Amino acid sequence: MRLVSIFALALVLGCAGDSSDPLDELGVTCTGKCDGLDSIKSLYRDVRDLDLTDLSARGTNLATDALNDALSTTFVDVELDAPQAFGLTATAASNELIEDLDALTTGLLERFGEGELSTEVNEVRRAHLAASGDDVFVESGFTVRASLDHGFGIDADGIGEASVRLGLGSGSISGRVIAAAERDPGTNPEAVLAGVRTARGFVAPRDVDELRAMKPGEAFALSGEGTFGLNLGAGVPIVIANAGPATYSLVVSGALRAQIAGQLDVQMVRLDGDEVVVDVGTERSSLRSARLAVNDGWGVAGIVQNEVNLAGRSLDLGRLLDRALRSRLNDRLNLVSAEFERTGQSSRMSITRIRFKLDAGEAMIEDAVSQALRGDVRLAQALALQDSPGVQVEYDLSRSGLSSVSHAGIDLFGMRFFHRTVTSEGAVRVQTPGGAQELLFDSLHRESGWLFETHGHGRIALSGLRFDIDGRPTESEVNLFVQVLEGDDFMQRDTLLDHLDSLIYAVGGSRALEAIEGPGNDLQRYVETNCVPANPFDPCLEGILADPEVVRLRDEAAIALDNATTMLPPELRDVLRAAANLKIASQATREPAAALVGPPTGIVLDYRMDDGAVESLLAASDGAALRDAVIGVLSAARIDREDSEADIAADRADLSGDDMRALDAMVATFDAYADSYQRMSAVENAEILGLGVIGGQALAIELDGPVDYDNVTARSVVQARAEVVRDAFDALMQDARGLDDIRQEHALGYALLSMLPTRNVDVRIEVDMDLSDRFSQDYDHYRAAGQAGFDAYGHGPGAALIGGGVFDVDELISLD
Repeated sequence: MRLVSIFALALVLGCAGDSSDPLDELGVTCTGKCDGLDSIKSLYRDVRDLDLTDLSARGTNLATDALNDALSTTFVDVELDAPQAFGLTATAASNELIEDLDALTTGLLERFGEGELSTEVNEVRRAHLAASGDDVFVESGFTVRASLDHGFGIDADGIGEASVRLGLGSGSISGRVIAAAERDPGTNPEAVLAGVRTARGFVAPRDVDELRAMKPGEAFALSGEGTFGLNLGAGVPIVIANAGPATYSLVVSGALRAQIAGQLDVQMVRLDGDEVVVDVGTERSSLRSARLAVNDGWGVAGIVQNEVNLAGRSLDLGRLLDRALRSRLNDRLNLVSAEFERTGQSSRMSITRIRFKLDAGEAMIEDAVSQALRGDVRLAQALALQDSPGVQVEYDLSRSGLSSVSHAGIDLFGMRFFHRTVTSEGAVRVQTPGGAQELLFDSLHRESGWLFETHGHGRIALSGLRFDIDGRPTESEVNLFVQVLEGDDFMQRDTLLDHLDSLIYAVGGSRALEAIEGPGNDLQRYVETNCVPANPFDPCLEGILADPEVVRLRDEAAIALDNATTMLPPELRDVLRAAANLKIASQATREPAAALVGPPTGIVLDYRMDDGAVESLLAASDGAALRDAVIGVLSAARIDREDSEADIAADRADLSGDDMRALDAMVATFDAYADSYQRMSAVENAEILGLGVIGGQALAIELDGPVDYDNVTARSVVQARAEVVRDAFDALMQDARGLDDIRQEHALGYALLSMLPTRNVDVRIEVDMDLSDRFSQDYDHYRAAGQAGFDAYGHGPGAALIGGGVFDVDELISLD
């Protein structure tokens, strides 16, 4: 294991001066485990002083008249899709061709939370229909042939040695228009778009004034081959660390002026007031060119010193930053293509998302909006860095908050995307920034069929950032997803009960398990004793279920669990009820005294630790608590439920030598990684006097031994914190292999869940059970007892649902 404090010691922001200037030394305020972090050498300059004249005044024209004519008048060189209308509940009820927007909005609010952009957009649409004379929003798709000049391109300087053409190219493009209308305009696509042109004078906005004229919730999107320009790394701290006791700290700035080329799209949606959101994304792209900004201009401050001495060795700072930033950008772009090659499914990754306030009084706002829509986001980036009231960059590639969505394409603000999201049962949505990500966990694991005795686990550690949230500072976040699974073509009752009892203990505590297991075990003993079938079709198998004692014990078990869980949040009580119902039904079922007789069954436990849960686990707990939690799981799962209470108690008290050695190892591992996590968290929250909090957004460059410029990489500080969490889980899983008579993933998975604060629990358990009769076995009495699979999800009131634009594409696009 490697402690992480060494690479959080040096911020790289930017400075003025030459190589002979002495470096300023800034004090650091840090609480917690901050070994060695008491000062940082500084080369710093305020980027708000940068002159942006070179990026402004390139015109604000957008779509051409030719594109508008093709979409609404001539219909030459364009193919139109069938339109789809969406209205409020009453409107949809009166016309079967209209989808119910109100129901979609409600579903989004319930599932994904009100703060996400996707929800916000649909809520704006609902409010507009409720308050205006419009009845529907109509979505129209189209494809424009290569012969038509669409107008979404721009000549740009300052990226390469010569002027380049940015934006969508001259090839075929596809697009989408969403417009509000007074009534259902019918299904003829030509008539729909002609009506949009008649109503507002344009289909595709030709300038910023026409953006202003769009109604709240209206949107426009284009997709095709093209090139976009951006400054990667502008305003983002970079952490340089030198391993060893002589770790040195430094502060500089570096940014790449980059072109990204490939299958790209640009989308805009009109919100309330003067607000417009522009999202630029890619489904398949590569880095066409990138150059470190050596001199000031074009939205970034250049580096001042190429050479710097770090812990007694000379570094070519320009070469170091160029290679690290270029590697970071290439890694991200290549991941999208790799995912397509691996799965055959396209994934959209946002390059940037920007909110504009058109009437904020910013002189360059119209230039920034029009340039962003035509493929050049550098002016918008620079205005945001200079705290312009009219520009807010919610996300860009340099900020580690990447996410991906399969098959979204240019549907980010579209109606069909929202419709699929809500109506697809069990389908996970890893959505572009602004949309919900990983709520239902379905992408973590999906078997096409359960193999004989399948078992295993999964874990995904996610790191990311929230930017400019209601004016608050950037927030970093780490989540850990854990999965425990087991499947068997002939699932034994004890194996099923091991999982159900472990879940009841983990979510409800020992009090909940103690409450239900007394009557539950009495029930199992009574059934096994009082029904001794002579053959597989003996009537006692079903008849015992009506025995008054069986009925009483079943009722007693259910009531006991309810009484023991009154303090739990309602959603978590529902999860435990679902587990308890199957547990009680299973213990009331006489299991045949033979091998290979149980029903095909699969069990999948998924839970997510949000940032608060991770903090509670690794910063507010210790190895001793983990030991108690693991012993609690052993007590739930490693017993014979038909034994007497005295024998069960003796078994629980009997820990083998292997158990003790494994528990000791787990305690030591937990405490070591908890110490490492606390050091990382302390550094992330440390404040450099005069510069501010280091924060999770700082990029980290680790130098360990001779500098290999060709292979140097950068990662965010919060990403490093997530790696500590990931490595801790893996190390504990390795230690748990030494436990006797229990699967390692079962012991650790349920133990960690039991250590989380109830308010932060976010859990799902799914039991798939096939009770279809077989040639050698019928399951009439299983069905009569009420055995059935279930899928239950719940979370505590403090569990922070995952927000859009938070997590890293490195992990998110590999979640299937």
